[in-house]
Amino acid sequence: MNMKSSVPALAYVVGAILGSSLPAVAVPFSTGSFVLTFQTDTTSDLDSAFTVFHLTGGSFTCTLLNGGAPCFDVGASAGDFASVAMPSILVVDPSVSGSGYNLSFGIPSNFNWDTTATGTDIGKFLATSISFQGHASSSPNAVVNWNVAGNFTVGAEFDNAGTVFTAIETWSLTQTGGGGQTISASGTFFAPDTITVPEPASLAILGAGLLGAGIAGRRRKAKKV
Repeated sequence: MNMKSSVPALAYVVGAILGSSLPAVAVPFSTGSFVLTFQTDTTSDLDSAFTVFHLTGGSFTCTLLNGGAPCFDVGASAGDFASVAMPSILVVDPSVSGSGYNLSFGIPSNFNWDTTATGTDIGKFLATSISFQGHASSSPNAVVNWNVAGNFTVGAEFDNAGTVFTAIETWSLTQTGGGGQTISASGTFFAPDTITVPEPASLAILGAGLLGAGIAGRRRKAKKV
């Protein structure tokens, strides 16, 4: 037996065994996004009712993994979310219950989700505010946009679990064909939130800065005359 040739082979086998038994190295979460979608039986005319719109026409069309109960389906992911195991659904907050499983863009908590008790714990989202982002129509088609802002607490899939980031869900409701046709919704979850409009105080500071710059510019121009 050639001992010299067997040593590398043995080392390779031992390394493979040890390597396969080592747990995957968790990564810290710093930024990421993923796609969310849901469908509803609602057929109200989205173009004429968007300012007070309520999804009230029936239960969501959900994956069987959740027994048909309300949920968001999870699509493609990016950033740090692309480096971990992702859930296929996000169970909608228990506040969305009862007849029709109504989801209201007037109630932030309707958009909460929590994966901490699941095998793919990416974290949890607690919504704090909802803002209407506009409406576009080309009769009989319509699109309405909403932003749901809140806080994202990092889950056990990452090695900085418990860290809290600002976060946002951007939703677009679409109806093709006008009233009588179903309404679908697609969105993107972002953390940290880099989309939210600055607070009034921040806008005031920015406005004062721009105003000051304008005055200084006029003064310099006046000196040259």
